[in-house]
Amino acid sequence: MREIRKNRNNKDNIDKLDGDFSELDKANMIELLEEFPQKMRDALRLGEEFPFFTPDPTFTRNFKNIVVLGMGGSAIGGDLLSDYLADEISIPLVVIRGYDIPKFVDENSLVFAVSYSGNTEETLSALRGCLEAKAGIIALTSGGKLADLTQKNNLPVIKVPVGIQPRAAISYLFFPMLKALERLGLIKEKGGDIEETFNILLKLSKEYSAKSSLKNNFAKKIALSLYQHLPLVYGSEGLLEAVAMRWKTQINENSK
Repeated sequence: MREIRKNRNNKDNIDKLDGDFSELDKANMIELLEEFPQKMRDALRLGEEFPFFTPDPTFTRNFKNIVVLGMGGSAIGGDLLSDYLADEISIPLVVIRGYDIPKFVDENSLVFAVSYSGNTEETLSALRGCLEAKAGIIALTSGGKLADLTQKNNLPVIKVPVGIQPRAAISYLFFPMLKALERLGLIKEKGGDIEETFNILLKLSKEYSAKSSLKNNFAKKIALSLYQHLPLVYGSEGLLEAVAMRWKTQINENSK
């Protein structure tokens, strides 16, 4: 009887995976994920087009370290950036989650202040410390107090679209920083890598879409295997460390 109930439950779950998710997907995450390749293109455009306007004519100085300020989903872009560039970039790149900044932050530091909402208390506090240290600062936000503070201090700002779940805004919290580092000459151009990534994501967004049947949908197969189980996500130190953390946090947040 237990085996019969198990098989029946599996069939019910399979039917649900091939059905309509609209009642469950209150935050419209499925559509946001399927649109990721297009949002990636838009994020790259923002990184290419934002003005490096600053009252400091030496903004493109010889930076000795890179700092990303952020919390939660706004910080994960910095983690991915650090892991992705670990074998290339010759200066330290650190992510700061908190109110205070390290003593090494000074006029030779390049700081990305990242807050999707623009109202993250810790990031705003750390940014004020960076202003006092006279660091080179680029803000990344959709608005809020961070946008006001950057305008007041004539800082370069990358304005990202509003109205997206912060956990679904990862393209806007990663690719503009990558493009900014390219424009500053701190890393080599990533056009080939980016184009390859875009094409892969475009293919997978169709293959793993909600409308794609379970038979050919690896994402749905993983979802089914996780049902009534506690997943353990791990990644090796280096390139996959931040990816594993991102997957873990996405399961945690979306399951709510």
